Amino acid sequence: MPIYEYQCESCNVTFEKLLSINARDEPCESKCAECGGNIRRNVCASALTSDMTMTPNKATGGRWNELMDRMKNAAGVTEKDAERLENTKSNNGRRWRG
Repeated sequence: MPIYEYQCESCNVTFEKLLSINARDEPCESKCAECGGNIRRNVCASALTSDMTMTPNKATGGRWNELMDRMKNAAGVTEKDAERLENTKSNNGRRWRG
């Protein structure tokens, strides 16, 4: 469920609510708890965008490959597991299947 942001048109107090898409306008039907003004739903930019190029390395701030190398070189890692860890270092975001 998405988080929606709401704001009072009179006193500008803002609040957030975790609601289903169908219930997103329910807070707009009530009055502001602070001043009794009308509530409006704000547009949240983060809800409008997504990063379709997100890879494990990008998600970890560029440290994914470093982490995989550290795990690969840890004691007790088999050769096959080391190969699997090496395969996860690709930047295509696909999971290893095997």
